[in-house]
Amino acid sequence: MVGLGVGIDYSLLIVTRFREELNRGLSPADAAVRTIQTAGSAVVTSGLTVVVGFAALILTPRTETRSVGIGGLIVVAIAVLLATTFLPACLAILGRNIDRPKWLARLLAWIHTPTGWERWARSLGHHPWRAILGGCVAAAFLTFPLTQIKIGLPARNWFPPDAESAQALAALRDMGASGVIQPLRVVVQLPNGESALSGRRLSGLKALCDSIEKDPRVREVRGVATIRPGLSTLQLAMYYSDADSVRNRYAAFFNAYLSADLQTTLMDVIAADSVSLTGMMDLTRHVRHTIANVGAQRLRGAEILVGGFAASSLDLQQHLLQRFPGIVAMILGVTALMLLIAFRSVLVPLKAVVLNCVSVAAAFGITVLVFQHGYGSNLFGLEGPTEAIFVVVPVLVFATVFGLSMDYEVFLLTRIKEVFDKTGRNDYATMEGLSATASTITFAALIMIIVFGNFAFTRVLAVQFIGFGLAVAVFLDATLIRMVLVPAIMHIAGRWNWWPGVRAPRREVEVEEIT
Repeated sequence: MVGLGVGIDYSLLIVTRFREELNRGLSPADAAVRTIQTAGSAVVTSGLTVVVGFAALILTPRTETRSVGIGGLIVVAIAVLLATTFLPACLAILGRNIDRPKWLARLLAWIHTPTGWERWARSLGHHPWRAILGGCVAAAFLTFPLTQIKIGLPARNWFPPDAESAQALAALRDMGASGVIQPLRVVVQLPNGESALSGRRLSGLKALCDSIEKDPRVREVRGVATIRPGLSTLQLAMYYSDADSVRNRYAAFFNAYLSADLQTTLMDVIAADSVSLTGMMDLTRHVRHTIANVGAQRLRGAEILVGGFAASSLDLQQHLLQRFPGIVAMILGVTALMLLIAFRSVLVPLKAVVLNCVSVAAAFGITVLVFQHGYGSNLFGLEGPTEAIFVVVPVLVFATVFGLSMDYEVFLLTRIKEVFDKTGRNDYATMEGLSATASTITFAALIMIIVFGNFAFTRVLAVQFIGFGLAVAVFLDATLIRMVLVPAIMHIAGRWNWWPGVRAPRREVEVEEIT
């Protein structure tokens, strides 16, 4: 997804600028040089901001997210390298042949005409506060569902309904046996030399099993203390008085639930069929809380661990969420520093970071609305709300989107800064930069949305989450953020946009000369 998106984005920016330089009368070779100096610089800066997000993923504790980070670093580096070396060289050789066939070139020139964007840019320049107010209201409305986000295992829709695994799960659900597939597995490790079948330890195991079974979400607990339901602690001790004969009689059971040295035993906590995967994570917390209270008292000295799919997912979630603030801080800080160096401005990187966070938050809000709450989820083949968002999704989407959406910020600001350096007029530079880059940003974003959006229909839930989140974030960034809020704020900030690196204004240059 990222390789297709950034590769086409960077190529589109380079080709568009090369055509502009040809139209100014430069030779193909000179136009290629000028393109590398201007658009090429923007591509490198943009690529570095994207790389920051992927580099942050390498710090995560999960192999899958680290591999995405490494893959992202490689594919973005190659895209930048090709866009600033191979592509300009090809354009210098092709020259005017890039406009063949002529009829298609004329059609594309008409589509990319900046007339409409010039009117939009002038309107923003005349009413910047109105644009900011409208944009902020829209962003707040879209972000509000994010306040209701629930991080956890989605309740359903993990696999396509026609997949064999999904059909098997449905069959087990109909049989009332779906809870058997993914039980919580409680392992009790006793001190050296102790037996789980001794009277004292059996009493503790039974007390723990009984406490866990009191939860209505638990259908049953299987283990050595529940082999004969209904037995009292005394009856259970008498039952195991001849442990060897009992073990020989139920060899398969004891081989599964008790070690040969009797020191380690397993308990399976089987949830009721009404408990979803989202509920299993809550049940895991309850079981661990029960163990901390009952187990610590009745099984003193034993080490008790809770495993299984839900438990391991909960541990991963807690670990990732602990790392997430650091990942966010790293991405924001390094990106702001890079933009500070690139544009020699304090306000520009601060504005870029804040507005990027707004677009990502709004995208998460829409994702919560569609997937977690289920509004419009049927469009993506889902059978209902997922009830929760998988923890890997916010981490991957934030790290990826923050850099990708910064592409358009860099494209826009590079052009505005270029005109400002020539004229010293911030309002004119903002309008000229917006009208010159709006078409490129719009079509680049459209390509990315198509690429990412396709993955939202894959019927594999984790991929749908990521594809939808990326597509929505890019859409919001290219429309609400770059076409409304960024230019409006730049109009209001004036020359403070470029402090402290602002140059002394040159003598005014006529619009016709610049054009």
